[in-house]
Amino acid sequence: PLLVSLSSIASQQSKPTQSTKSTAKQLLDYVASQEDAILTYNASDMILAAHSDASYLSEPNARSRAGGHLFLSSNVENPPNNGAILNIAQIIKNVMSSATEAELAALYIVAKECIYIRLILE
Repeated sequence: PLLVSLSSIASQQSKPTQSTKSTAKQLLDYVASQEDAILTYNASDMILAAHSDASYLSEPNARSRAGGHLFLSSNVENPPNNGAILNIAQIIKNVMSSATEAELAALYIVAKECIYIRLILE
């Protein structure tokens, strides 16, 4: 839910409205209310893990939206969704002809970022 809201706000930033401002304030209020939420990074044997997702035809002009996040995890088989070190939310520049193509485009975008983050972590 947090990334969906952030993505929605990001897509409206070139022409913000009062509704955009209200959504951004609501999102910041929600984040500020999460007192137990913390983010820490320690040197360890954790691996880089990534999740990607796409929404098909969710933007004007037949555009799709890609999103994802990269995080560190010590569980190789089933990494938990925690401690994101990079969040990605962007409109896919090419028109996708199916939801499957949109998912593959999102996977490609996230995989490109994984390469850079992996080089930094090594």
